[in-house]
Formats: sequence, structure tokens, C-alpha cells
Amino acid sequence: MFEALSRTHQHDKEVTPLFSAANDKETKRSAAWLAARLERSNKFRAGELETETVTITPALAELMLGKNTNNRAISPRGVRQYAESLRNGDWALTHQGIAFSRSGELVDGQHRLAAIIEAAIPALTRVTFGVADDAFAFLDGGIKRTGGHVVGIAGYQYSNNLAAAARLLCQVRSDNPFRQAKLTASETLDVVRENEGMCDWCSPADRVKKRLKSSATPPLVAFYLISQQSSSADRLTDFIENLVTGEFLRSNHPVHRLRDMIMVGKLARGKGGDIPITRNVGECAAIILAWNRFVKGRNATERQLTWSSADSFPVPE
Repeated sequence: MFEALSRTHQHDKEVTPLFSAANDKETKRSAAWLAARLERSNKFRAGELETETVTITPALAELMLGKNTNNRAISPRGVRQYAESLRNGDWALTHQGIAFSRSGELVDGQHRLAAIIEAAIPALTRVTFGVADDAFAFLDGGIKRTGGHVVGIAGYQYSNNLAAAARLLCQVRSDNPFRQAKLTASETLDVVRENEGMCDWCSPADRVKKRLKSSATPPLVAFYLISQQSSSADRLTDFIENLVTGEFLRSNHPVHRLRDMIMVGKLARGKGGDIPITRNVGECAAIILAWNRFVKGRNATERQLTWSSADSFPVPE
């Protein structure tokens, strides 16, 4: 049942009913009720909401999920949890429930609706209309939205990579780059929007990840910083190609040395000092240090590509 549900509701705006009752009189009344509420809430002013307590049948849940045009992917685990609660009689009416935006999109409750369909059991639930269209970043829906979820909902590709890059970018730009940045989902989206140039480097960073079997986060941030700050940024494509392929590089070439260090994981701690450096920030620093030697035509040792905790975070040259 869930596989069919996923195919039907995750992306398609035209919903094929899963239930034979989808065209009966009760469902038609439900469809008319939903359409009327959505039309009315479209005229609400800011801060104006309307909430009703409704028995949501599986067929009505389908109709509501048909408005799920811009939400995160449905989690099978979350659906199973809610469906099990329904089957066990543990479903309780609370202040949480289903929510639609003023523009008529489902913005909260997709897992509850999917569970009603999965369990084929009606459920008494609160339904709210008129939520602001930009409020999705602050909604929970029973399964917490991560930064990656919110970035993806906002329409960005490579959403998880961008969310992780936003945290690392804030970390390396901070006064204390040794401390991992903690961002809320909405703060993560703000950072991505303020640094949309990172999107241009998602695909190259993903190539590095796959080829060197590492993380895409450090190269994504490093490439973005280089593109923004280096006077030799026009050579970045060649640098990335060398990093991905490693072809025709002598052993002491900075990119060859960098590749070796990434693949064997030698970037977890800075040289000297007692302050631990996480692998992501250490690798990001190493990429920039390798870049600086690359553009100057200099060789590199492992030590020269290892960021010291006694130094400021490297700046692309």
C-alpha cells in the first residue's frame, strides 16, 4: 500500500485514487467542503486562521494529499508509526493536525494523512486553513524538519549538501572555527539564500565525493570560498579536474598530496596545539591551502596542507 501511495502523492499533482470509495457521495461532499475552505482561506489576511475538528476518512486524506505539491518526501517510518497508533487505538485528538497555506497547499500533516490511508481507518483531526505560505520552515508535523528538508522544500537541488555546507560555512567564517555551528532549519535556509553561489559548486563537490569516497561538504564550501575570494578563480575548473582525476600529477604536486590526505583521512586534527579539528573543517582548510600552492606553482608536503589550530583559517589567494 505505501509504495503505491508514494508513487501517487509525492510528486504528481494529478492523484489516482487508491480507494474505491473515492467517487461516492460522501467523498464528493468532502471534496466540496475542502474546496470551499481553501477558497475562503485564500482571502484571509495575515495572521487570520481557521481551524476545524474533522473526521478524516482515507478518501478525504487522499484529496488532502493531492494538495501536497511542495513538501518534503514522505518517510515510510513516520507513516508506519502513525498507522500503528491508529490500529492500536492510540490516536489522540491534540492541537496538532493538518494545515493548509493561504495558497491552498498542504504544509503540515502529510504523514498523518498517509497513515490514515495506510491503516484504512478514519481519524478525528484538527485541520487549519490560512497558514502563511512561507511558514513551512517553522512547522514540525510530528517529524522534525531538518535543514536539508527545508532547503529542498524551498526548491534547491542537492538540499542536504547545501544544508551541511551552510553549517560549515558559518563555522569557518566564525571567530571560533573549531566549534561546529548549530543552525535551526530556518537559519540554514537563510544562509543558503544569502550564499546562493554555493549551488554552482554542488555538482563538482559531488564528483569529488564519489571519486575520493569522502564528503561533499568540505569541497563545496572550499570551492565556493575560492570562487568568491581568489583572484585566480578562473583556474578553479582545472584545479577541480585535477582533484577528481589525479592524472599526470607528480607526487609532490599540491593536488596529488591533497588527494592522498583526503582518501586516507589525515585531516581530522591540526598540526600542533591541543584543539581538535573536525574532519570537515580540516579538509576544507586543506583544499584552500592546496589551492594557494597550486596557483603559485609550488610543491606541497603533507605538513604544508595541514591547518594549524594556532593559525587563522586560511584565505584563498
